[in-house]
Amino acid sequence: MTFVDSDTGFAAELSSSALADFGIDSAAVRQHLAQFGLTNDTMDLTEVRRKQRKVLSGNRSLHQRLQDRLEVLCRSVPYFTQRRSQYDPALIDGLESFATLPLMRRRDIRQSFPHDLLPNNLDLHDGVSSGRMSFVATSGSTGDRIQVLSSSMIERLPFGSDDLFGVPIGGSQPRTAFFTTPVCSSSVCFRQATSYEDRISTSSPDLLLQPTADPFSINAGLVKAFFAEITDFRPIILAADPIYLQCLVRAARKYELPLPSVPLIQTGFEFRTELSLRDLKQAFQCPVLDDYGASEENRLAVECHRGCLHVREDAIYLEIINGDGACAPGTVGNVVITTFDTVTPLVRYLIGDLASWTTKRCDCEFSSWPTIELHGRSKDLLRSKGEWISSLQIDRAIQAPEWLDFYRVTQTDKEIFEAELITAPGGKPQMEEFAQLVSPYLDPGALRIRIVQGFELLPSLKVGTTLTMLSTPEIIP
Repeated sequence: MTFVDSDTGFAAELSSSALADFGIDSAAVRQHLAQFGLTNDTMDLTEVRRKQRKVLSGNRSLHQRLQDRLEVLCRSVPYFTQRRSQYDPALIDGLESFATLPLMRRRDIRQSFPHDLLPNNLDLHDGVSSGRMSFVATSGSTGDRIQVLSSSMIERLPFGSDDLFGVPIGGSQPRTAFFTTPVCSSSVCFRQATSYEDRISTSSPDLLLQPTADPFSINAGLVKAFFAEITDFRPIILAADPIYLQCLVRAARKYELPLPSVPLIQTGFEFRTELSLRDLKQAFQCPVLDDYGASEENRLAVECHRGCLHVREDAIYLEIINGDGACAPGTVGNVVITTFDTVTPLVRYLIGDLASWTTKRCDCEFSSWPTIELHGRSKDLLRSKGEWISSLQIDRAIQAPEWLDFYRVTQTDKEIFEAELITAPGGKPQMEEFAQLVSPYLDPGALRIRIVQGFELLPSLKVGTTLTMLSTPEIIP
């Protein structure tokens, strides 16, 4: 019998007689290994990983997985036990009836965390003291911070991500270097460490790169430190806030300093603009793929090498809703998530983001996972010409003119907008062109444009591309 290691491709022979010597039924072993793609039925690693993903899902339908999740929660988590009449899995006979469950909101987490939202049998002290679990706080972009308990070893990538990214990353969690805000997620305290050694995680193959409190004032010393730390750590993935990394690229060009080589960049932490995507691709000459996550769950959707943002159906069930209910493809709505394996369980949680389903037909190995377009946060919606306008809609209108590096559009009053622009080095501002680019959504006569050297950062130290001083809907109409 030949079995194959799915990570290395190493093949070995194990004879039936050798198994019999140990009282092992070779036919049963073969059947068990075959379902994981570990026999010589196939030697193609892509096919091996496809088989393994199917088995790891338990061969349960999405509806059945949701029922299983509710059964566990109603039995072991006080928040759901106290509301069994609403969350009883016996009441859920399909995805349509699941959509009738109440929505969870941030206030529910704040009011019930930690004890009512953690399993009864959880040893909180042991989990935290051992490092297997940690408290994670949201970054504060919404001005409404919350905290949850998370597994310190939570997988950030789906099984078999070599097939997802088109870049070999190996069978285990890849070495990842993070470059983002100083106050992002659970790293808020960890990032206070100044030495390289102190910023290497002890629970995962991660390095938190030296941060900056102002991305628009990055000096030569930080660029040099970035180069040195990446070169020494040799990550497979550089996970970065796209605007922060774009600012570092801009500084490297200013000081004529080299940038390190990396196999793959994953952007996340805040909305990625076409301008940042342009600069990162030009600077690093490697794939730049988007990753949509949140502190409450961390893994929501991931972009494949075909350019499709796939929902992580191994980890969550994602809905997109508006005031009328479930959204059809192409309609912008609010993201609602249900988590399958988080320590702090979320069921139909209104996470504060906007997205739309796509009708793209992807041919990557994760094509069975649905695809979405991320539109930004609901709190950043603009209101113009009687319509709600998302960050993605504004960004698609602007695209990536060569003279422009960064922009931010802020609504200061009804039909009154301010656009702050940072031009490319040596670029000549084209204000009339910018006004025309956004004119499908914003009246040029209501738009005040000014050239700046940097932006005032949000409380989370993120940048933001669309902001508003007006009230926005919790659920988009």
